[in-house]
Amino acid sequence: MTGRPVAGVREDPSVSAPPRRDNRGLAAVLIMAGTFGTAMTQWYIIWLFARVGGPVGVGSYSTLLALATPTFLLGQLGLRDVYLTLTRHFPWRTYLQLRVIGMAVAAVVLLGLGLMSGMPLLLTLGVVAFKVADGISNLYGARIQRAEELIRLGTLSATSPVISIVLVSVVTLLTGRVELGVWSAALSSVITMVWGMRWAQRVPAPEPDSTEAGYRTILASAAPTAAFEALMAALAYVPVFLLGIWGTTAEVGIFSGASYLVVLANLIGGSMTTVTLPGFRRIAETEGLRAVVPRARRLGLWLGALGVFGATIAVAFGPPVLEWVYGPAFRLDRIELTPLAIAAAITIPVYVLNSMLLIMNSYRAQFVIGAVSTAAAVLSGIILLSAGAPHLLSATLMAMIGVGTRVVLSLRIVVSQVRRAARA
Repeated sequence: MTGRPVAGVREDPSVSAPPRRDNRGLAAVLIMAGTFGTAMTQWYIIWLFARVGGPVGVGSYSTLLALATPTFLLGQLGLRDVYLTLTRHFPWRTYLQLRVIGMAVAAVVLLGLGLMSGMPLLLTLGVVAFKVADGISNLYGARIQRAEELIRLGTLSATSPVISIVLVSVVTLLTGRVELGVWSAALSSVITMVWGMRWAQRVPAPEPDSTEAGYRTILASAAPTAAFEALMAALAYVPVFLLGIWGTTAEVGIFSGASYLVVLANLIGGSMTTVTLPGFRRIAETEGLRAVVPRARRLGLWLGALGVFGATIAVAFGPPVLEWVYGPAFRLDRIELTPLAIAAAITIPVYVLNSMLLIMNSYRAQFVIGAVSTAAAVLSGIILLSAGAPHLLSATLMAMIGVGTRVVLSLRIVVSQVRRAARA
């Protein structure tokens, strides 16, 4: 199928050339293995900290993550998505310098927030350390992804969780301290960062199309993307924030244990984006945006079916499984778990819509989606909790309302922009 190139997109031989497809299936398997491994690692760390420190211990860790995740996503400045999809090419060192500055600022901000919140200093510094390492790895991973060296990216993705589980298990079980367990997670992140840096330096970055460094252009494109990513992280942690105000630290811990349903859904959607986004971008440049639409539709329907199946299993077996895995104190009733399962189901296909927005360079539309979705979750949570609704049910409903708003807005904007491009 042949179509017109996307308006404003300059064809670049380094991108337009068809990628090596011999091992694309293996790459997808490795990336998916890494996705599930990452989800299992994050869940396992929560479980391990719950066993060692109880609901209060895991609640403190979850509260710090609720502060750290949006802070460091803002510090990342949306550079990964911009590096992968911006139609102009600027020097790699520009992206790297911006990322280092962003991580330094985010580290100082999180340290201050942790101290003001009364979090233990050792725990706060550990979270800062692994978030900085993960942020650097994130950008180097983008360089590997853009070159479509997906075997290397998949290998990193699949082995990193193994390193993390081994280190965190040994240190936490030997010491019985959550803080030292977090520091062992930081060490595993540093190992992955160094490994990823070495591999990324072996693949070429796109040749710059001008002599300028491009700071202003990159930041202008990245600012709404960074805000969107931070808002999406804030959306995930809105229930944690509001439970911390209306409820107890133990309730924060209980919700955090169950909310890994949504974390897993985000990881599955993100891994599919990792595999498909470079190809979507190449097709849009060589065949036109309309050629991407049927591929995106098929993938979205397949991921939607996967989400519905997973949600059904979660509702049917989730309550006893949560109690068996975490302990009796972590039980959720089905009526409390169902909204969380629905949120997870609709989270997976929304990543296809996000990929479409990225290849259209619709960075500001992403920000609008993130702002409205987060506002919807916050407003619904305040209404529910102020009205005296059960705390945990309110938290799961917040998650469902926030994600549902994101899906509706994303679909509407993508359809509108595709139709506008077809008329152009």
